[in-house]
Amino acid sequence: MRFLTPKGRCFADIQPMTDEFGWSRRNAFIQPQVDAVMYHGLQRFPQVRCLFSREVEAFSQNGDSVTLNLKGPDGERETVRADWLVACDGGASFIRRTLNIPFEGKTAPNQWIVIDIANDPLATPHVYLCCDPVRPYVSAALPHGVRRFEFMVMPGETEAQLSEPHNMRRLLSKVLPDPDRVELIRQRVYTHNARLAERFRINRVLLAGDAAHIMPVWQGQGYNSGMRDAFNLAWKLALVGQR
Repeated sequence: MRFLTPKGRCFADIQPMTDEFGWSRRNAFIQPQVDAVMYHGLQRFPQVRCLFSREVEAFSQNGDSVTLNLKGPDGERETVRADWLVACDGGASFIRRTLNIPFEGKTAPNQWIVIDIANDPLATPHVYLCCDPVRPYVSAALPHGVRRFEFMVMPGETEAQLSEPHNMRRLLSKVLPDPDRVELIRQRVYTHNARLAERFRINRVLLAGDAAHIMPVWQGQGYNSGMRDAFNLAWKLALVGQR
């Protein structure tokens, strides 16, 4: 990662080169592609059923199981029972709120808009953090020719306003020579939170990922910690189930 002045001069360069854990300290990837690989990998397990576009309307638990009441995309209702419920339903977790588990921490007063562009027009391998007091921004090279920009949202600005073509062009003109000739993949505004659930389990219901702990979106640490939660819980619940 390189830190730049408002005029683009590099004043700090961080290059972690060690691999004491067996792999590089920093690896970039495209999350939807990783999600797709994991989803297709589930086809190896006939006992796994994926249900998309379902809303949990209510749930209950006893000493032996958890029961969920689901609402489907067409309004149909379904009841699902399981030995355990692992709530991975995000920072606004319905499961956590229903259990009245406090989610203490802080929410940053400012937001950042993330813009992903295909066919990286800069073609540089580094991550840049420009310390511009007018509007700080990040420029990051991602795999498969994707370039990500992150701009601080200033007071009074909204996601709808910044997503308008002329405002998007104004943001990108600061970092690209020809902002009119880019292939936009997506844009989204993120709020930086740092919050931790008071507890991660009540009987047969457990919290994981953003439902249990949420952090700023820098360097994909939220995604990484969610993966660690899933790995950690999977073998433990499997072991308990064998008893």
